[in-house]
Amino acid sequence: MQQSFSLKIKRILDLSGAMFLLLVFSPLFLLTALLVYLNLGKPVFFLHPRIGYKGKTFMAYKFRSMRHLCDASGKPLPDGCRMTLFSRILRASSLDEIPQLLNVLKGEMSLIGPRPMLVEYLPYLKEHEYRRLDMLPGISGLAQISGRNLIGWDERFALDIHYVDHWSLTMDFVIAVKTFPVWILAQGISTPGYATAPRLDEERRDQIVPSTPDLHAHSDIKFDQAGSGTASNENVSSVSLSPEMRASLFSNIKPRALSVSENALQDG
Repeated sequence: MQQSFSLKIKRILDLSGAMFLLLVFSPLFLLTALLVYLNLGKPVFFLHPRIGYKGKTFMAYKFRSMRHLCDASGKPLPDGCRMTLFSRILRASSLDEIPQLLNVLKGEMSLIGPRPMLVEYLPYLKEHEYRRLDMLPGISGLAQISGRNLIGWDERFALDIHYVDHWSLTMDFVIAVKTFPVWILAQGISTPGYATAPRLDEERRDQIVPSTPDLHAHSDIKFDQAGSGTASNENVSSVSLSPEMRASLFSNIKPRALSVSENALQDG
Protein backbone atom coordinates (compact mmCIF):
# COMPACT_ATOMS: atom_id res chain seq x y z
CA MET A 1 0.00 0.00 0.00
CA GLN A 2 2.77 2.44 0.94
CA GLN A 3 4.73 1.57 -2.21
CA SER A 4 1.63 2.09 -4.34
CA PHE A 5 1.04 5.50 -2.78
CA SER A 6 4.69 6.46 -3.31
CA LEU A 7 4.47 5.52 -6.99
CA LYS A 8 1.39 7.72 -7.38
CA ILE A 9 3.31 10.59 -5.78
CA LYS A 10 6.21 9.88 -8.18
CA ARG A 11 3.86 10.24 -11.14
CA ILE A 12 2.43 13.50 -9.79
CA LEU A 13 5.98 14.83 -9.32
CA ASP A 14 6.86 13.73 -12.85
CA LEU A 15 3.91 15.62 -14.34
CA SER A 16 4.38 18.78 -12.29
CA GLY A 17 8.16 18.70 -12.71
CA ALA A 18 8.01 18.19 -16.48
CA MET A 19 5.49 21.02 -16.93
CA PHE A 20 7.56 23.34 -14.74
CA LEU A 21 10.82 22.54 -16.57
CA LEU A 22 9.19 22.97 -19.99
CA LEU A 23 7.91 26.37 -18.90
CA VAL A 24 11.25 27.47 -17.43
CA PHE A 25 13.30 26.15 -20.35
CA SER A 26 10.87 27.20 -23.11
CA PRO A 27 13.14 30.07 -24.33
CA LEU A 28 16.12 27.68 -24.33
CA PHE A 29 13.96 25.03 -26.02
CA LEU A 30 13.06 27.42 -28.86
CA LEU A 31 16.62 28.72 -29.18
CA THR A 32 18.03 25.18 -29.35
CA ALA A 33 15.46 24.24 -32.00
CA LEU A 34 16.50 27.26 -34.06
CA LEU A 35 20.22 26.45 -33.74
CA VAL A 36 19.61 22.82 -34.75
CA TYR A 37 17.73 24.03 -37.83
CA LEU A 38 20.47 26.50 -38.79
CA ASN A 39 23.33 24.05 -38.22
CA LEU A 40 21.85 20.70 -39.26
CA GLY A 41 18.69 21.56 -41.17
CA LYS A 42 15.45 19.63 -41.00
CA PRO A 43 14.12 17.75 -39.19
CA VAL A 44 14.84 19.52 -35.91
CA PHE A 45 13.61 16.64 -33.78
CA PHE A 46 14.93 13.11 -33.75
CA LEU A 47 12.39 10.42 -32.92
CA HIS A 48 13.92 7.08 -32.08
CA PRO A 49 12.28 3.86 -30.85
CA ARG A 50 13.38 2.92 -27.34
CA ILE A 51 12.55 0.15 -24.89
CA GLY A 52 10.40 1.34 -22.03
CA TYR A 53 8.45 -0.13 -19.16
CA LYS A 54 8.10 -3.94 -19.42
CA GLY A 55 9.80 -3.90 -22.81
CA LYS A 56 7.15 -1.76 -24.48
CA THR A 57 8.52 0.27 -27.38
CA PHE A 58 7.95 4.02 -27.52
CA MET A 59 9.32 6.91 -29.55
CA ALA A 60 11.80 8.99 -27.56
CA TYR A 61 12.08 12.66 -28.49
CA LYS A 62 15.44 14.39 -28.84
CA PHE A 63 16.88 17.34 -30.70
CA ARG A 64 18.75 16.03 -33.73
CA SER A 65 22.50 16.18 -33.15
CA MET A 66 23.99 14.40 -36.19
CA ARG A 67 24.08 14.85 -39.93
CA HIS A 68 22.46 12.42 -42.37
CA LEU A 69 25.53 10.72 -43.83
CA CYS A 70 25.50 7.13 -45.13
CA ASP A 71 27.92 4.79 -46.85
CA ALA A 72 27.43 3.30 -50.31
CA SER A 73 25.06 0.65 -48.96
CA GLY A 74 22.86 3.21 -47.25
CA LYS A 75 24.03 2.37 -43.75
CA PRO A 76 24.59 5.44 -41.52
CA LEU A 77 28.24 6.28 -40.94
CA PRO A 78 29.66 5.99 -37.39
CA ASP A 79 28.51 8.67 -34.96
CA GLY A 80 31.91 10.35 -34.93
CA CYS A 81 31.74 10.95 -38.68
CA ARG A 82 28.29 12.49 -38.50
CA MET A 83 28.89 14.84 -35.58
CA THR A 84 29.93 18.46 -35.96
CA LEU A 85 31.33 20.90 -33.41
CA PHE A 86 27.77 22.07 -32.80
CA SER A 87 26.71 18.43 -32.30
CA ARG A 88 29.36 17.91 -29.63
CA ILE A 89 28.39 21.11 -27.81
CA LEU A 90 24.72 20.12 -27.95
CA ARG A 91 25.42 16.69 -26.47
CA ALA A 92 27.92 17.96 -23.91
CA SER A 93 25.28 20.36 -22.61
CA SER A 94 22.61 17.60 -22.68
CA LEU A 95 20.27 20.10 -24.32
CA ASP A 96 19.40 17.43 -26.88
CA GLU A 97 17.54 15.60 -24.08
CA ILE A 98 15.10 18.44 -23.26
CA PRO A 99 12.34 17.15 -25.60
CA GLN A 100 12.13 13.97 -23.50
CA LEU A 101 10.12 16.04 -21.03
CA LEU A 102 7.30 15.45 -23.53
CA ASN A 103 7.77 11.70 -23.04
CA VAL A 104 7.40 12.28 -19.31
CA LEU A 105 4.10 14.11 -19.84
CA LYS A 106 2.87 11.23 -21.99
CA GLY A 107 3.66 8.73 -19.23
CA GLU A 108 6.31 6.93 -21.31
CA MET A 109 9.19 8.13 -19.14
CA SER A 110 9.88 9.46 -15.67
CA LEU A 111 12.17 12.28 -14.61
CA ILE A 112 14.24 9.69 -12.72
CA GLY A 113 14.80 6.07 -13.71
CA PRO A 114 16.99 3.77 -15.80
CA ARG A 115 17.80 5.33 -19.16
CA PRO A 116 15.64 4.08 -22.07
CA MET A 117 17.49 1.44 -24.05
CA LEU A 118 17.90 1.02 -27.81
CA VAL A 119 15.50 -1.56 -29.21
CA GLU A 120 18.31 -3.59 -30.72
CA TYR A 121 19.94 -3.99 -27.30
CA LEU A 122 17.06 -5.94 -25.75
CA PRO A 123 18.15 -9.44 -26.93
CA TYR A 124 21.59 -8.87 -25.43
CA LEU A 125 20.43 -8.33 -21.87
CA LYS A 126 21.39 -11.00 -19.37
CA GLU A 127 18.58 -12.78 -17.55
CA HIS A 128 18.74 -10.71 -14.36
CA GLU A 129 19.09 -7.42 -16.26
CA TYR A 130 15.48 -7.50 -17.47
CA ARG A 131 14.73 -6.31 -13.95
CA ARG A 132 15.67 -2.76 -15.04
CA LEU A 133 12.53 -2.73 -17.21
CA ASP A 134 10.31 -2.92 -14.11
CA MET A 135 10.31 0.88 -13.73
CA LEU A 136 9.60 3.63 -16.21
CA PRO A 137 12.81 4.80 -17.92
CA GLY A 138 14.08 8.20 -16.84
CA ILE A 139 15.76 11.32 -18.17
CA SER A 140 18.35 10.95 -15.42
CA GLY A 141 19.14 8.03 -13.18
CA LEU A 142 21.49 6.42 -10.73
CA ALA A 143 23.93 5.35 -13.46
CA GLN A 144 23.96 8.90 -14.87
CA ILE A 145 25.15 10.43 -11.60
CA SER A 146 27.62 7.57 -11.03
CA GLY A 147 29.79 7.95 -14.12
CA ARG A 148 27.39 7.96 -17.04
CA ASN A 149 29.26 6.77 -20.13
CA LEU A 150 32.52 6.43 -18.21
CA ILE A 151 31.29 3.19 -16.62
CA GLY A 152 30.78 -0.10 -18.44
CA TRP A 153 27.48 -1.70 -19.34
CA ASP A 154 27.65 -4.30 -16.54
CA GLU A 155 28.12 -1.66 -13.87
CA ARG A 156 25.51 0.59 -15.45
CA PHE A 157 22.92 -2.19 -15.42
CA ALA A 158 23.84 -3.15 -11.85
CA LEU A 159 23.11 0.42 -10.79
CA ASP A 160 19.80 0.38 -12.69
CA ILE A 161 18.74 -2.83 -10.96
CA HIS A 162 19.79 -1.49 -7.57
CA TYR A 163 17.62 1.55 -8.24
CA VAL A 164 14.60 -0.62 -9.07
CA ASP A 165 15.10 -2.89 -6.06
CA HIS A 166 15.65 -0.04 -3.57
CA TRP A 167 13.57 2.74 -5.10
CA SER A 168 12.12 5.44 -2.88
CA LEU A 169 11.06 9.05 -3.25
CA THR A 170 14.11 10.02 -1.19
CA MET A 171 16.38 8.25 -3.66
CA ASP A 172 14.72 10.11 -6.53
CA PHE A 173 15.25 13.40 -4.71
CA VAL A 174 18.96 12.72 -4.17
CA ILE A 175 19.47 11.64 -7.79
CA ALA A 176 17.61 14.72 -9.08
CA VAL A 177 19.76 17.11 -7.05
CA LYS A 178 23.01 15.33 -7.95
CA THR A 179 22.03 15.49 -11.63
CA PHE A 180 22.55 19.25 -11.77
CA PRO A 181 26.36 19.29 -11.26
CA VAL A 182 26.69 16.36 -13.68
CA TRP A 183 24.70 18.35 -16.25
CA ILE A 184 26.40 21.70 -15.65
CA LEU A 185 29.92 20.22 -15.67
CA ALA A 186 29.12 17.91 -18.63
CA GLN A 187 30.51 14.91 -16.78
CA GLY A 188 30.76 11.48 -18.40
CA ILE A 189 29.45 12.56 -21.80
CA SER A 190 31.44 9.95 -23.70
CA THR A 191 33.62 6.89 -23.21
CA PRO A 192 37.26 7.60 -24.16
CA GLY A 193 37.75 6.64 -27.79
CA TYR A 194 34.03 6.80 -28.64
CA ALA A 195 31.70 9.56 -29.78
CA THR A 196 29.34 8.47 -27.02
CA ALA A 197 29.80 4.89 -25.75
CA PRO A 198 30.48 1.39 -27.10
CA ARG A 199 27.39 -0.37 -28.37
CA LEU A 200 25.98 -3.09 -26.14
CA ASP A 201 25.14 -5.41 -29.05
CA GLU A 202 28.68 -5.20 -30.42
CA GLU A 203 30.27 -5.62 -26.98
CA ARG A 204 28.21 -8.71 -26.12
CA ARG A 205 27.84 -10.27 -29.54
CA ASP A 206 30.34 -13.01 -28.73
CA GLN A 207 29.07 -13.49 -25.18
CA ILE A 208 25.29 -13.75 -25.52
CA VAL A 209 23.18 -15.49 -28.15
CA PRO A 210 20.36 -13.06 -29.00
CA SER A 211 16.96 -14.35 -27.95
CA THR A 212 13.41 -13.09 -27.57
CA PRO A 213 12.89 -12.35 -23.86
CA ASP A 214 9.83 -13.41 -21.88
CA LEU A 215 9.10 -10.07 -20.28
CA HIS A 216 6.09 -11.41 -18.40
CA ALA A 217 8.45 -13.56 -16.35
CA HIS A 218 10.03 -10.39 -14.99
CA SER A 219 6.86 -8.44 -14.24
CA ASP A 220 6.47 -7.19 -10.68
CA ILE A 221 5.15 -3.66 -11.06
CA LYS A 222 1.84 -3.13 -12.80
CA PHE A 223 1.15 0.43 -13.89
CA ASP A 224 -2.23 1.81 -14.76
CA GLN A 225 -2.76 4.36 -17.52
CA ALA A 226 -1.84 7.20 -15.20
CA GLY A 227 1.55 5.67 -14.58
CA SER A 228 1.01 4.63 -10.98
CA GLY A 229 1.02 1.14 -9.62
CA THR A 230 2.08 -1.34 -7.04
CA ALA A 231 5.29 -3.22 -6.60
CA SER A 232 6.47 -6.44 -5.06
CA ASN A 233 9.95 -7.86 -4.73
CA GLU A 234 8.79 -11.48 -4.68
CA ASN A 235 10.53 -13.85 -7.06
CA VAL A 236 12.68 -11.10 -8.53
CA SER A 237 16.31 -11.46 -9.51
CA SER A 238 18.41 -8.87 -7.75
CA VAL A 239 21.93 -7.61 -8.24
CA SER A 240 23.90 -6.48 -5.21
CA LEU A 241 26.43 -3.69 -5.47
CA SER A 242 29.88 -4.06 -4.05
CA PRO A 243 30.32 -2.81 -0.45
CA GLU A 244 32.51 0.04 -1.69
CA MET A 245 29.99 1.17 -4.30
CA ARG A 246 27.11 0.85 -1.84
CA ALA A 247 28.98 2.87 0.78
CA SER A 248 29.89 5.66 -1.60
CA LEU A 249 26.50 5.96 -3.28
CA PHE A 250 23.87 4.92 -0.80
CA SER A 251 25.05 5.91 2.64
CA ASN A 252 22.58 8.76 2.27
CA ILE A 253 19.56 6.65 1.25
CA LYS A 254 18.10 5.86 4.65
CA PRO A 255 14.87 6.68 6.51
CA ARG A 256 16.74 9.63 7.99
CA ALA A 257 18.21 10.58 4.61
CA LEU A 258 16.81 14.12 4.67
CA SER A 259 18.90 14.90 7.75
CA VAL A 260 22.13 13.92 6.00
CA SER A 261 21.28 15.02 2.48
CA GLU A 262 23.68 17.98 2.56
CA ASN A 263 26.68 15.65 2.75
CA ALA A 264 25.14 13.31 0.20
CA LEU A 265 24.65 16.05 -2.36
CA GLN A 266 28.08 17.64 -2.19
CA ASP A 267 29.76 15.06 -4.37
CA GLY A 268 28.87 14.05 -7.96
